[in-house]
Amino acid sequence: MKEKSIILGYGRPQERERMKTALERKGYRVYPCTDTGEVMRSTRRLRPDLVLLEFGLMGDNARGLAAVIEKDLISSVVFIVDQPDPNFIRLLDDMNVYAYVTPAMPLEAFYKTIEISIPNARRIMDLKIKVFEAERKLASRILVEKAKGILM
Repeated sequence: MKEKSIILGYGRPQERERMKTALERKGYRVYPCTDTGEVMRSTRRLRPDLVLLEFGLMGDNARGLAAVIEKDLISSVVFIVDQPDPNFIRLLDDMNVYAYVTPAMPLEAFYKTIEISIPNARRIMDLKIKVFEAERKLASRILVEKAKGILM
């Protein structure tokens, strides 16, 4: 089975190293990043199974970065947030995976969130690709039917 990869975009070095070590212990390949530009470049290049992104990561807007990653069907994003508030929870409605982690979260809960998020993210991405292909075929078919109508 292929080793699952995770991009870890987190600004605080000690916490980033702690999360990286914990995930590597569970068999994940982890690529730590310190800013949103590095997260985007690494995500486009590596196409990871999951992106763990600090909600307040320095640089560009983390929400905007997550939207680009998911819209371009590169990966899915799970946010790392210190204190989730109602506005943040509403933001999750638009994400592929309705989940987040906190730095203070017990390791077992952290692991479970990641273990559940990766297969769900993969399923959602596969479905989005299938819908995109079906819409493209339908548009092509409509065009063919219009052309046949004109010829008749």
